[in-house]
Amino acid sequence: MKYISGLIIVFFMVILSGCSTNRIFSHAVKQGIVIDGNYDDWQGVKPFLVKDPPFLVASANASDYLFLVLRSNDATFMRQLRMFGFTLWLNKDKSTGLELPTRFRAQNKREEAAYRTNRQKMRGPGIPLHSGDFFLRAYPFKEQTPLSALPRFAIASGYQNGINTIEFKIPILKKGVSGYGVRIHNGKIFIGLQWKMTSVNKMRRMGGTVRRGRGGMGREGNDGYRPRKQRMIREENLWFTILLDN
Repeated sequence: MKYISGLIIVFFMVILSGCSTNRIFSHAVKQGIVIDGNYDDWQGVKPFLVKDPPFLVASANASDYLFLVLRSNDATFMRQLRMFGFTLWLNKDKSTGLELPTRFRAQNKREEAAYRTNRQKMRGPGIPLHSGDFFLRAYPFKEQTPLSALPRFAIASGYQNGINTIEFKIPILKKGVSGYGVRIHNGKIFIGLQWKMTSVNKMRRMGGTVRRGRGGMGREGNDGYRPRKQRMIREENLWFTILLDN
């Protein structure tokens, strides 16, 4: 389905990057973190810096919950997270994750019209995210569960002083207890972030206007070639080892 009149072709390229695991030290907090998109609760918690694209990740933990925060002042990165979606994986085998669905691909004309209407709004840095925007992905179930139906989870975002903040509250599952959340393995929790990034390249194709001159038929402009835009979408995966502070 075309979104920009005949000029953009979308190609999906899966590139498994960021496979190395990054270590994050989680700070124990007695009162927990209020999930409201405000960074004030995270004062004193040391964040981990991801350089490309630039964003910060920090973690805190209470007895029953893991808290995560993602922050960035890179407007392009945060905008593409909203438009193309992302998944926060809760285990290494990718059997459970929190997914923000992509808003770029429409399934019918009605959805495409809604996409065009809201595209500029989605680009705004201050558009908040909350639990109702996310779904729980759980293998082998094909139907996704709205995260708003699972009260133990919470997600919220905020924007202040040019910085976007996304907060997550995730249940910690005790040994022998079933349900959805993260599990502790030898004092560690493994979390993965999967997202898509885009770039636009120019390619050349046959084209031009046919005209008749004294020398006969010929094409005008760039020897019969016209530039064409090609949007490349690559998938990124980044894993974190969270070391819990008791």
